Amino acid sequence: MDIKIIYLVLLTCFSCSAQKQTNLSISVNTIQKIIYIYPTDKQIEKIKKEYTNKEDFYTVADDANYYYYLAVEYLNKNNIHYDPLSCQKYIYLAEQNEKMSIPQNIGFGIFFIYEKNKYKEFVNSIDIGTEWQFIDGHWEKTQ
Repeated sequence: MDIKIIYLVLLTCFSCSAQKQTNLSISVNTIQKIIYIYPTDKQIEKIKKEYTNKEDFYTVADDANYYYYLAVEYLNKNNIHYDPLSCQKYIYLAEQNEKMSIPQNIGFGIFFIYEKNKYKEFVNSIDIGTEWQFIDGHWEKTQ
């Protein structure tokens, strides 16, 4: 696959510089929620600078896109809606009156799984459908 196409897809999928960024609040009435948190253009450029070989960057970006695709396929197969969110600083959990910091190093993206009184976890795309499965209407960590 052409490297320029991969980079263009990444920028298209993850671009959020024009969007106003606000922190996410999960209301008291929320039972379950899954959110995909993706990096800003600035974060992608920072990741890109970590690689001395551009080919390595594009290989990792391509792998990240593939794992994201598999995660979305799993969610779609199980009729699970997720919300995309550009990288913020915090997620507020209203019920627990808790402010959770979003990890600074989210790579090319990370999922946040919330299930009331059970889970509030940041999960890599590669783990959706493998280590984290949706069983009988609930998220379960299987490994």
